[in-house]
Amino acid sequence: MIDSDKVIRDIYTSDIILMEEEIEMMYGVDDSYFNQLEKIRQKIENHQVVLLEDEFNDLEKSFDDFYFEYAYVQFKRGLELGLCLRNIH
Repeated sequence: MIDSDKVIRDIYTSDIILMEEEIEMMYGVDDSYFNQLEKIRQKIENHQVVLLEDEFNDLEKSFDDFYFEYAYVQFKRGLELGLCLRNIH
């Protein structure tokens, strides 16, 4: 017999853990990616629309780091959900 309450509890617990990891990751990214976006916004406001090559490379690296970390957390969330749902059958 399937214990649906246990399955729901497992899904909720894994989602809370992954949400905490996602929040920690966002705090780390905030210092690099979002700060760089703010610098670019300020340059645009000051009519300095051209990015230096180093600025562009830094932004690209920060975005890649952000994208990888965020995708990894979402992958783990999907994996945990799949494992919980597998326990139903």
